Amino acid sequence: MNSLNSLPDAQWCRERYQELHTANMQASQLPAVIEGLQALFERAIPLNEFRVAAGCAMLLSLDYKRLGEWASSIRWAGQARDVAMEHFGWPMASNASKTLAQVTYDYARDLPSSEIFSQLVSLLTDGAERDGRHHMFEDQADKYGFLSDVELVRAAKLEGVSTQDAFQNSLTWLAEAEVLIPQLPEELQLYYMAENIYKRSNAYYAINDISTALVYLQHACNLFQEAGKEREAALMNKRIGLLNLLSVERDTETTTFSLNETLERFQRSEAFLKTVGFQEQLADCHLQQAWAWERALLQGHEGALEHALRNLDTAEQIRNEIRMDFTLRRDANSLVQKQALVSRSADLYTLGFELSLKGNDTRRSWWWLQQGKARGLLDLIGFGADMPKTIKADIFRDKTASRLWEQEAAILQQLSVTPPGDRFRLRESLANLRRSMNNHRTLHPALVYRGARSLELDQLESMFDSRTDVVCVDWAVVHNKLLMVSVRPGQEPKISELEILLSDVVSWIQTNMRPTRLRQSSATDRLRNIDPLVAPLATNSNEGELLVFCPTNILSGLPLHALNVGQQVIIERNPVIYSTSLSILQHCLQRQGRARPKSLSVAILADPTSDRAAATESASNLGSQMNTDPLIGTAATAQAFKCAAERVDIFHYHGHVRFDVNEPLESAFKLAGEQEVTARDLFSIQMRPKLFTMIACESGRQRILPGDEPLGLMPVLLLAGANAVVGTMWNCWDTAGKEFTESFYHSIHLGWKSSSRSDQEPLPSSAIDLALALREAVLGIRKRRPEPYFWALFVLYGNWNLVS
Repeated sequence: MNSLNSLPDAQWCRERYQELHTANMQASQLPAVIEGLQALFERAIPLNEFRVAAGCAMLLSLDYKRLGEWASSIRWAGQARDVAMEHFGWPMASNASKTLAQVTYDYARDLPSSEIFSQLVSLLTDGAERDGRHHMFEDQADKYGFLSDVELVRAAKLEGVSTQDAFQNSLTWLAEAEVLIPQLPEELQLYYMAENIYKRSNAYYAINDISTALVYLQHACNLFQEAGKEREAALMNKRIGLLNLLSVERDTETTTFSLNETLERFQRSEAFLKTVGFQEQLADCHLQQAWAWERALLQGHEGALEHALRNLDTAEQIRNEIRMDFTLRRDANSLVQKQALVSRSADLYTLGFELSLKGNDTRRSWWWLQQGKARGLLDLIGFGADMPKTIKADIFRDKTASRLWEQEAAILQQLSVTPPGDRFRLRESLANLRRSMNNHRTLHPALVYRGARSLELDQLESMFDSRTDVVCVDWAVVHNKLLMVSVRPGQEPKISELEILLSDVVSWIQTNMRPTRLRQSSATDRLRNIDPLVAPLATNSNEGELLVFCPTNILSGLPLHALNVGQQVIIERNPVIYSTSLSILQHCLQRQGRARPKSLSVAILADPTSDRAAATESASNLGSQMNTDPLIGTAATAQAFKCAAERVDIFHYHGHVRFDVNEPLESAFKLAGEQEVTARDLFSIQMRPKLFTMIACESGRQRILPGDEPLGLMPVLLLAGANAVVGTMWNCWDTAGKEFTESFYHSIHLGWKSSSRSDQEPLPSSAIDLALALREAVLGIRKRRPEPYFWALFVLYGNWNLVS
């Protein structure tokens, strides 16, 4: 029972609401907060604490919206409006009605239908009429402005809705709002007029009348400046710059003057945004200037490429600072803002790669490619992950690292309570501090994890211990083109345009990445259609060299090692490891200095759902081979999983995994008693395994999706502390899983015995090559079962040396 229950009921309700309101800002606490808010709503009504009840309903609406549960979000927003209307009347219900309209609008944008748009229009018109009856003209004008937006979005989202009709309807609603402006307080009139004119520009933009839209934007900009609304004026300048840029792109005969005008607009907006500290808008402004300079490059302007890249560099630095702030802050606001930022970031890195390529700077192109992956590392995993326990432990054992870490937290706390205009000095201090952090080796894993540190080309040699028989392979997407970017440590990158288009690969995947297709004897021949994805390796690599594959985008779901180079399947020609990015691989290799144990400790968890006899048999055989007692069926509990992960060198899991596409941190290992260990749980475990193997059983799904289960768990396991992860690219046929396990661990067992004089005296500097062990196991299955479904699914991520 909460300690607040000792208070009188009404006071308890109010204080409990404040407690939940504060907790609601923590994204990781969302499920518990929702449960608490629902319980408090039910308790507040009979206690006549209707403000508390309405507040709970409003928060619940917003929480369910964040979860994408639109029906619940709309229902709770309606509850908030109804409670406010019944007990306080329309003046309070008007605000709740606007929240209901906003939630419905977001739903309509996400899942558009004529019915939901009709409901939204009815909701807003009814609210506006009620506002008018209560002389709430400001709220009424807001709702009319909202209706003008709804008309334009409805035409954009629904087929069969006339854009011209939407344009006329939008202007009609704005005329209704304009009539109300003289009835507003004098200090608000200029602002509302500027807003009205800005919305008119949107209406003209919707019908592609760019010149008229620009006239209205300029007028709105002037009015915002007159009203003292500098932020809005800066955003108008930014919008004017965008429309000018659009005009440049549409008109091949554009004059130098119009391009200069576009850049002037952006630079004016940039100066203001920099002064007041609006970082996100400032980053966008630099990105848009880069696009303008790219257009200038096409027109042959001298120095355009350098200007474009300089603006991209600045935009990238600003966005990375924002991303780190969002990663470190735990509030729900940061979740929404970070998701919006992530959705806009891909263009920046693609443009940087493309422009560097135009300048024949392959090193810089490679850097942009790695930067995009490093910055997107935590984005891939999702928002809300705690720093892995192993990384935190290392930081707090190092006094200097700990001091730097705590100083950063203190500055971020100051930034969170400092007005935007006063943040300049703090951000300078933060930038200087982060330069010191970047130079401290103990902090490197944390910075890699946060996406704050990417790999530099000159680091590859030390990363691979000066080995020259390694080729790192990335793929890049530019429009519909695919390019391979390969590099050896100590050499310059090689970039090759592939003789296959992205659209062709997408089409191939949609047709062929299905269990029934991959089981067919003709599946091998069909793989030949996408061999161009790896064709440059015929000249950029030699047989027997280690290939490090870092696939991009939709390629991450393809068994690239099953393609041919010349007449050889890659996995036969070369040992292969995969990595989400080279930064993650570096993170794993930096841990390889852990002391070599005198014996390998092994944990085996298998068939926790008691529905896979082959998994039980395989685990029993493996237990005998590795001299350990497997945990099978009901013994394979969540607690057993967590305990084993903190103490063993090798962790073998043979069972079911669940991948959550929308919330990757909720992806989970299924364990006995309907228990689960989620990806989020892994970060609270001090993971010790040098090798983590997961064999995912066939679960009857009829379609294989690129990047699907259990691939999403692999980067999480590596970041949480595992040094290497073996997994499957799709659900595994039981017999193939059993055969792979026997062969793979047989190689490990033999390698361990040959590298030790006895169980007590290991040879120094010896290692077991997991890439070779996996290759041998895969090729063994392929000899018996040549169809790709049975052998091409097994992959190794992370450090290929089991013991260093």
